[in-house]
Amino acid sequence: MISDNTLTHLAGLHASSVTGLGGLQRLMRQGKADAAERLFKPYLGSPQHHLAGLVALTVIALHQNNTERAQLLAGRLRRISSQDGIAWAMAGIASLRARLAEDSVRAYRAALGFEPNRLDYLIGLAYALLEAKQQTEAHLVLDKLQRINATHPSVVEVALDLQLAGDAELISTCYFTPDRKLSGCAWNRTRTEENQFVDLVSAGKVLKRFKADKRSRMMQRKGLGDGCHAFHIALPEDAGGSLELRFSEGGTPLFGSPLVVPPDREGWLQSADGRYVQGWARNRQHPDEAVLVVVTNSLGQTRTVQTTELRPELVEDGRKGRLGFLADFGEPAADVLSVRYEAHFEGTDMPLRGSPMQAVVGSHADAALRTLTTWMKAHSSEMQALGLPLSLQSFLRRDVLPLAHWQNWRGTFKRRMLMEPESVGIASSTGDATIDVIIPIYRGVQETLACIDSVLAAKNITPMHLILVDDASPQPELSAALTAYARKRNVSLLRNAANLGFVGSINRAMAVHSQRDVVLLNSDTLVNGDWLDRLIATARTDPGIGTITPLSNDATICSYPGFNVRNPFPEATALAEIDTFCAKVNFADGVDIPTGVGFCMFIRRSCLDDAGSFDAETWGKGYGEENDFCLRATYLGWRHVAAPHVYIAHRGGVSFGIEGGGQLDANLKKLNALHPGYDQVIDEFLARDPLQISRKRLDLARIQQMKPSRSILFVTHSLGGGTERHVREVAHALAKEGVVCFTLRPDGSGRVRLDVPDEWKCPNLLFDAASGIDELTDLLRSLKVAHIHYHHFLGIPDALMEPLPKRLGCSYDVTIHDYSWLCPQINLIDSSGRYCGEPKLKDCEECLEQLGSRLPGIVSVEALRARSADFLHQARAVFVPTEDAARRMQGHFPKTQISVRPHPETNAEAIIAVPLAQPGKKLRIAVIGALGDHKGYRELLACAEDAAKRDLALEFVVFGHTRDDVPLFRLGNVFVTGHYQEEELAVLLSRFRCDVALFLSVWPETWSYTLSAALANGLLPFAYDIGAFSERIRKAKVGVLLPLALPAAEINDLMIKAVELYRKSSPKRVRLGYPGYSGMLTGYYDLGPVGSKAGAVVKSRNPEPHRQHAEGVL
Repeated sequence: MISDNTLTHLAGLHASSVTGLGGLQRLMRQGKADAAERLFKPYLGSPQHHLAGLVALTVIALHQNNTERAQLLAGRLRRISSQDGIAWAMAGIASLRARLAEDSVRAYRAALGFEPNRLDYLIGLAYALLEAKQQTEAHLVLDKLQRINATHPSVVEVALDLQLAGDAELISTCYFTPDRKLSGCAWNRTRTEENQFVDLVSAGKVLKRFKADKRSRMMQRKGLGDGCHAFHIALPEDAGGSLELRFSEGGTPLFGSPLVVPPDREGWLQSADGRYVQGWARNRQHPDEAVLVVVTNSLGQTRTVQTTELRPELVEDGRKGRLGFLADFGEPAADVLSVRYEAHFEGTDMPLRGSPMQAVVGSHADAALRTLTTWMKAHSSEMQALGLPLSLQSFLRRDVLPLAHWQNWRGTFKRRMLMEPESVGIASSTGDATIDVIIPIYRGVQETLACIDSVLAAKNITPMHLILVDDASPQPELSAALTAYARKRNVSLLRNAANLGFVGSINRAMAVHSQRDVVLLNSDTLVNGDWLDRLIATARTDPGIGTITPLSNDATICSYPGFNVRNPFPEATALAEIDTFCAKVNFADGVDIPTGVGFCMFIRRSCLDDAGSFDAETWGKGYGEENDFCLRATYLGWRHVAAPHVYIAHRGGVSFGIEGGGQLDANLKKLNALHPGYDQVIDEFLARDPLQISRKRLDLARIQQMKPSRSILFVTHSLGGGTERHVREVAHALAKEGVVCFTLRPDGSGRVRLDVPDEWKCPNLLFDAASGIDELTDLLRSLKVAHIHYHHFLGIPDALMEPLPKRLGCSYDVTIHDYSWLCPQINLIDSSGRYCGEPKLKDCEECLEQLGSRLPGIVSVEALRARSADFLHQARAVFVPTEDAARRMQGHFPKTQISVRPHPETNAEAIIAVPLAQPGKKLRIAVIGALGDHKGYRELLACAEDAAKRDLALEFVVFGHTRDDVPLFRLGNVFVTGHYQEEELAVLLSRFRCDVALFLSVWPETWSYTLSAALANGLLPFAYDIGAFSERIRKAKVGVLLPLALPAAEINDLMIKAVELYRKSSPKRVRLGYPGYSGMLTGYYDLGPVGSKAGAVVKSRNPEPHRQHAEGVL
């Protein structure tokens, strides 16, 4: 369990990287948390310093042992800055203090996604895993920490705490300090006061025996005996190489042993571009002294630089962290594409780690070459007509152009015989039609054996040779199983003496048969049927195809059903079903993609000869190597395609385990540095999504297998909010009655999307709003849509409004969620920013002319209402959730029969009471929801300003976000949580322990889920006397209604007085939910039950009226 001191120190490490927090750690060390809070609280009212203020105040709250406040501050930080690692780290440390271990683990893993090797984030993850009882994973993190910086005191403390969490009798640590002293501790938890002797051993010889009897504040703090069990000794003169430290009694190695004697100096060349080189260096003997580093480049330039840059993450005391250096070589010439840098300590030949380093520059040259290559390929026939033969085109495109930057991709240029491009087919250039299927293997016994078995069981005509590469697997049973496979026909086994990683293993295997095309296949995949034949069929469609990638559940841009996400792994039956559909509905012609995906990738041998093997030096053991290879091949004119008629299952992440995420993140940055513009290419591909039509074909084929006996179609907008929640909850209730619900909504790009039940996993049903209506109608007819329920028309094309029910031959209902049917502003708000009072049509037309329309295409209020009247009048039923909404709609559409249908909500009973006043505690007011002007942003700001001006004992908490949070924070009496997930709200409300709820919506809302949430959590509601708030509060007979024009000062005074009265009265029981519906089909809709004739309805056009009694709505 992490101690409070360790936790607050770790929080300080997190905050040390945030700009603008100078003085925070000094004040914390001096115990001046209150002064620090006064200093940094105003930061919340500054747009530039708001995030820094949240970080600082979270650290302060942790120092003050105010766990609840720390969680609230970190929660906001995470919600408003979810793309920043520090936000997740602060959420992680706050959750760790609250003993929410799983939440802390998730937060720290998210933080490491941004900075995979950051020391303090890894320390936080180790403690979170320890708190979550995941000691094996915690030890893996510790291994990584010790590789990065074993001497850091916090890393030493992690090692100590991990041992103390176990049941080991002997507790120890050992490491070298920056000044090359040997430090650590040795303690026997069964003989707590006894000092242990330690042997220092080199090559089997005891160089020194010493007693661990030095005092350690860390050991004292952790209660390890009297704390006098540490050691700190100088190395013997003859010590060198590898040293072991052992308990003298019994010979048990100390934790961290053996150690390698470090050199006097250490440093790292960390990053470089065409102009700047960065890194760090230090002298272990004199860590406070500056070090001189000599940096040279391949252009003949030399810079001698001093370590003057602050690098606080390298030392415990950030004030002494001037270990970094920055060398500026100036901008290189325009024709320079890459620069090689070397760095060493002045006066020695000792290089820094990471030296030499290659930096890529001249992205403009790369772009020009890519453009020219693409142009030549697209205009091949015109160039031939001008007298440029194909063979010469090939020479220019594949050999001459890349010479300008060839040295960036590989050191030697391997020329090949030229041939006419169209003559290159499978095996035509080599005479060998056999395909080498290469599976590199490291770990995962069951997954690997299943993969190999699926390959051997698949029925293909294409001759295949299977090459298994045992990459020094740590699992003996796996290596033994591979030996058995090697005895089979057409199977070879290669064994690496040491672990080479994915890149080194496949390079070795691809060199076995130098004339064969290859397929790279991860060991955690499953193949089906004639998968290889189909890949080869795609290769035969164009000799210019260099690589082919099939679809998979986990293949980023080639993923299905979800695009660019990790979908669940399909077992054998599901795999066979999806793959069969792929072969049936998609085509062999490849779909161009910017890069292949390495889980399964066909590579044409001539492409491999052109582009060279995978770059093991740059990419290490994996991640990014296939992208780099494909981009090199692209520059040479090769195509990369997806084969949507092949589907392969992929588990993902079996080989790299905990390091995968960090390795991937680091290598992606490297990939973008080496190939400028790569991210943009990927983003453009994601936006175009040319594979969508292939995924849609699969969805359409699979969905035809579903046989709903009866279904309802919902039509709505795509803006979320209360409308979306109502649609989701009604669909869920109908599903319990055997009705399948589909939802049609706009996707914002001129298309509509048909959403089907989640368990069907068909997310690709997009239809063009102009040309896809017939296709959509045919699909809905095949899905037996018997009824349509319109919830909103925003973004829905006219062809899917009145004409759709006629084409399907079914009835339709409408639920009114706002006033877009009659008001172009949607909310009945005029230029004053408040409820307009629903004036005469002439005034509404003037309002439209003045404010414009929030509804596209509306130029006349009269035309809007005429269109709405016709559509609503033809509906089987028009539902509204409140009587107030019914009266307003009926006034504008008198010929339309309107039925009150309160939104179905869970039945419950809540007790509304205002907590008793506590000395020094302000009245805490909850404001729930997303606050724009129509929801009362300006009114809240005025109330908070008045409370601040008069120093009223009021504070406001906005649960959600506002159109501008900073002015509210600037007042000092408002806190805004940031956007929350629906399931989070109850937890947030309980954490903040508010006294009452305030609703300042200035338009007549039709319902309010936020009011329901406030009542469910026992909060006394205050609201303007208008719309659903007025009606529901009156029916509940609890709460306070405010005149719409009441000034802010009077609102505050009224809240204070009303709270005093309510505190003197008895708690009020309130019934929540509406149990009057006998069922959704029969009680809510008045539709016939499942099994009755499709589309049958009761004779009455007006469904069962909603019954009421004095205490609430039944």
